[in-house]
Amino acid sequence: MDNNCRPNLFSVLRKRRVSFAELARQYEMAANNNDDDIPKMKRRMKLQLIDDMNSRKATFRKRRAGLLKKLEQLAILYDIQACIAIFSPGDKNPTVWPSVEEAKEIVEKFEEIPEPERSGRMVTHQEYRQQKVIWMEKQLEKLKKLND
Repeated sequence: MDNNCRPNLFSVLRKRRVSFAELARQYEMAANNNDDDIPKMKRRMKLQLIDDMNSRKATFRKRRAGLLKKLEQLAILYDIQACIAIFSPGDKNPTVWPSVEEAKEIVEKFEEIPEPERSGRMVTHQEYRQQKVIWMEKQLEKLKKLND
């Protein structure tokens, strides 16, 4: 392969956020004229209805699996009880994680908590923004004191 046809490593690094080792590996594959081995970069998918029904079902299955995996990871990392029910198009019974019985227990525990305690930590968007502004003002005051 001609050296003029090779991509410049640093120009490619600037365009895409790829680790240098991965880019070097891809560069070597391209230099060996082995284009089939170069992995395709993930592209951002447009959020729109998938017309092909088989493709839509496959995508839904993959995303559902990813969502269930993420919820399981969060439950383990933060030592929380969590549950989810995902209704599949055309299915009468939802996919429930961790199980239907455990999900019912979690919901019952939540419903047993008195309303004031349940909504004690909940805030509206406006309240959240006000809290954020107050926090930022405190941070600004601290920085002003440090700079004086």
